[in-house]
This record gives sequence, structure tokens and C-alpha cells, in this order.
Amino acid sequence: MQTIQDVLKHPSAILTQPLHLEIATLQSPISVFSFVLTEEMNTPFVADITVTSTDKHIDGAAVVGRPAIFTIEEHASIPSVPGLTEPVQHAARTVHGIVTQWTRIKTSRDEATYQLHLKPRLALLEQVHDSAVFLDRSFRELLTGTLVDRDLFQSYDVEFELEGLDGKFDQTVMYEETVVNFIDRHCRRAGVFYYFKHAKKEDGPQRDTLVFSNTARGYMRALEVPLMPYSGMVSWHEAILELNVTRALVPQTVREWDHNFRQPDDPLQVESVVAQDDRSVYGSVNRSNEHFHSVEEGQVFADARRDELIARQTRVSGKSNVKGMVPGMVVRVINDTVPEAPHGFVVTKLVTTGSRKESVTNAFEAIPSHLTYRPEYVPEKHWRWISGALIAVVESGDDQPYAWMDEYGGYRVRFQFARRTGKRGTNSMALRLLRTSASYRGGLHVPLLPGTEVRVIATQGNCDRLLIAGAAHDYARRDLVHGKEGWYSRAVFRSPLLGNKLRFEDLKDHEGIRLATVFGKTSLNMGHLVDGEKNKRGEGYELTTQGWGTVRAQKGLFWSADPANPNAPHLEMAAALRELQTSIQRVTALVNATTQAKATPADKATQANLLEVLDQLKGPGCWPAPRRAWRL
Repeated sequence: MQTIQDVLKHPSAILTQPLHLEIATLQSPISVFSFVLTEEMNTPFVADITVTSTDKHIDGAAVVGRPAIFTIEEHASIPSVPGLTEPVQHAARTVHGIVTQWTRIKTSRDEATYQLHLKPRLALLEQVHDSAVFLDRSFRELLTGTLVDRDLFQSYDVEFELEGLDGKFDQTVMYEETVVNFIDRHCRRAGVFYYFKHAKKEDGPQRDTLVFSNTARGYMRALEVPLMPYSGMVSWHEAILELNVTRALVPQTVREWDHNFRQPDDPLQVESVVAQDDRSVYGSVNRSNEHFHSVEEGQVFADARRDELIARQTRVSGKSNVKGMVPGMVVRVINDTVPEAPHGFVVTKLVTTGSRKESVTNAFEAIPSHLTYRPEYVPEKHWRWISGALIAVVESGDDQPYAWMDEYGGYRVRFQFARRTGKRGTNSMALRLLRTSASYRGGLHVPLLPGTEVRVIATQGNCDRLLIAGAAHDYARRDLVHGKEGWYSRAVFRSPLLGNKLRFEDLKDHEGIRLATVFGKTSLNMGHLVDGEKNKRGEGYELTTQGWGTVRAQKGLFWSADPANPNAPHLEMAAALRELQTSIQRVTALVNATTQAKATPADKATQANLLEVLDQLKGPGCWPAPRRAWRL
């Protein structure tokens, strides 16, 4: 079977490059005038195509959003010698996409000129702004869930050539961003590149395929072309017309560190070195904002940043007339040696141009193919950061009054930003609750109830590092301290199910404290005592219960009705002792009187002994008499 190269060997051969554009459902004839096709790894391509048509009133509504196929064809023939050989025609390049923009730019007597943008199916997801929470998903599952599950791609439209990246993320958040941005930032963080493959008409189904990879095995192999500066087609070959190799200075070391609350004593520090004895490396990249859970995971990220620097260190660029060159393809120079790229180079960016007047050429950027391409990743530029607090509601997987908690006190919530929610209690990982103290088994934790509105903040602004900052009352759950009816002066703690309460009243001349529980209606009231309507009903203190009451003090118990000095010692009892001494004196006088009257004397010794043991609570005793005494 003859090829174009076979036909072009004849000195009278003529090569033409017809440009064709087919748009689904468009009946009007169109002819491609010129085009600029820009393609780059990890970026949806865009083709700016100018067409002409005798139909001067093509409605953009009939074109935008429609699938289209752009084809660069090559046609070789020998018209001066009819019958010598059959003309040969083939599609040198095919691009599948969607028309995203249509503009009528000029109209003449005979025709109209239009300009359109052709982008891949993936570009449609630039119009999808969404939010979601993914639990326990691997990198591949994240991409599949955001692409295939949207009915735009079938499973066979996406290819994976991944090495590692099998670990699952506890929680991954898509927060009010485009699907393309979500995919792009996760690819950049993981060091994964992607590119597009386009099927030719003879290949069967007319579609583009999205390829994800993080290894050199994911490259398309291989296109072999000669280096022939500005040779055109005179040597019957497509060729590289210009080739440049640039060596740049890059940082020598990548250092990263993080903190994992699950293993707080584990210093998560990793390092990856670009080169040791190389004068073209200097400095370091030091980051603490790339979140990882283990040294192994952090090392993967550090190595990806190192590979990115290595790929940036040596850059290949040039120009060619090779129509089949595409990003992700390995190109080998067959008639020359490129020392920096002994196994060829892989194209990372390509700008192809052509028109009715000019042949198709391109300008390309590449890296040596023995290196693994890593897309640029600068966290502050490419990651999704959140400022401020997010709204969420605490939820539980059952109907218990208290919300479900994990063994470390974390709560599950339903985020207000999530458009799609799953089964109750499965819409987030267990989030930590920010508290005033966090010592071992110490601190303050007031359990949250299902339905409670909370505010969630992001650690370092990272959308995947969320924790509960606190709860907020709403109108359905009114704050227990408010400005209505003078409740503003109270500091109150009430347990979530309202079974227990601690209240401090700070209103001047009405200061008081109440500690109460509904069980047994037991309460301790101190200071200014009020009823449920805040009307005064006493002052001092009151301890009440409908159950049993017990007071125990192993070393002794002293109750007194004497005025107290706040600076006096704890067991200050001079006034009480004076009362006892006065009583003893009275008993002594009574003894003397009864003795004179020859009656039975009072037990003076017992009263004196009582005074001795009660001084500083040295021993037990009772006063004034066993039958109606306070037991001390």
C-alpha cells in the first residue's frame, strides 16, 4: 500500500493539506480558513478556528455545545503524470471536541466569516461549579467519581496508568469550585499528569480519551522524525525544523513537614534531594502546608516535588511540521543525538497553526523522556483554600438524643455547602471539636445534640483539614441567656438535655448561685434566692432534695450561726467556744445550787470534756443534748 512518502518521492508530486471541520447537526457548508490549536499537559486544549460559509446567518445557538471533529488531512498526487500512481490521502491529525463559542466576525457579499472555540469534553466541566464531600476514596476513585458519574464520560473514556497512590483519604472536600479545578489540583498535588488521545475515523468510535498517569509508562510511544532545519518537505519527510535545549537553575532540596493529631508525637518530616554534586541546583523548597498523615505519604509528595524540579531543570523546545505530534507523545530524533535526551523527549506543550495559505507547523516544549513529567504545584496557587467559617449541622446515624461520637470525641456533621448528601450520619468524617483545654482526659466537653448548628473552620485554610470551631444557637434553639425579661445578667450552664443547671446571677444586689438537677429535684441555692419568676423568696443558702440527704466529713463537721470573717482560719470557732464556756459556767452554778439543795448535780465533767474535744474538732461530740443535737 502506497504512503504519502512514496508519492512524494516523485519530483512532480504535489502535497496539499486540506482542513476540515464537521459540526454535529449543522447543515450549512463551512470551510476552515485558519486555526491555532493550543495543547498542554494538565490543561484542556483549545482550538481557535476561523471558518467561512456562504450561509451568512448561522445562529450560534445551533452550534455552541455541539460535538465537532477538526481534521488536518494530507493529500499527495502527481497531476502532471496521470495514471502513474494513485493519489494518497489520510488524516494526519484529528481533534475531537465541543464548540464552546461562536462569533460572526465579518460579512461580505458572498460569504460570512466566523470564529469558534473547540474544546474537549472535559472543558464542559469548567461550567459545573459544585461542592461535595468524599469519604474513604483513593485518588483513582476521586477522579472516577467526578468524571464518570456525571454521564459525560464512560468508563472506557478514561485510562489510568498510575504507580502507587492506592491509599485512601479519610475525607476529601470539593468546595464551591469547578470540577476541572478539583481534578486539576488533586493531579498536581499527587504529581499526576493527564493528556488527551483522539481517535481517527478508521479507529472506530469517534471520541477523545483522557489519560492519567504518574509514570513514564504513561507516555505515548513513539514518533521517530529527523532533525532537518527548515527542510520543509523537500526530503519527503516531516521533520523537526528547530531544536533547543535549556538548562536552568533549580532548588536543590525539598523539605516538608506536618502534624498528624492521630500521632501527635510523630515528627512528620521528609526530605528529597534533586542532586548532590551539581552546580545547577541551589537553595531549597520548605513547606508545611502540604497535608499528609505519615512519613511514607509525605515522602511521596516530596519526591513528586523533586521530580517536578528535575523536569523543570532541562527543557527542550523547538519547531516542526510534524502533524502527528501531540502532548504526551515521545519523539525520537533519528539522525542526530540530543545528549540531554538520549531516549527522546516527551512533548508537554504544543501550539499548532495552519491556514489555507500556510502549511501546518507547530512550536513545542518538552522534557527528556527518561524523566517523569510532573505538573507544577504551588499550594497557595493551585490548592483550594477556605477563609472564614463554614455552616454545618451535627447529625447522628440513629435516633438517640445525643449525637454519635467516635472513640476520640469527634462528631459527624452535614455540611450546608454539600448539594448531595448520603445516609444520615455518613456525610463527613468524625471532626474534632475545638475546646478551651485539651489535656489528657481533661478539659471541658459539652456534648452536641443532633440538629445543632455548628461552625466549621479549616486548619491553615486547607479545605481537607476541617474541625468544629463551636456551636451557634438559631431561632429554633434559642440561647438560654438573652435580653428578654432581664435574663441578660445571668451566666448559665445547662446540660444539653436540660437535666442539670448551674446558674450565676450577677445583677447588683441580686447576686446568687443555683446548682440543680431534675433527678430527685435536688438543688443548692446560695445568695439571693428567687422563684421561677425572679421574685425574692429568701437569702443565704438552701439545700433541698426529694430523696435522701447525707453529710459526711471524716475529720469533723462544724456548723455555726456566728458571723463569719472571710479572712479567718478555716476552723475559727472562738465565738462557739465562748458559748460553750458560758454554758459550762451556767452548769457549774447549777451544780453548786443543786448541791446546796441536796439534789442530783448536773454532769459538769461531761460538759467540760465536750468543750475540750470540740475545740478545733479534735474529737466527736454533740451539743446541747443527744436527743436534739447537731451531730458533729
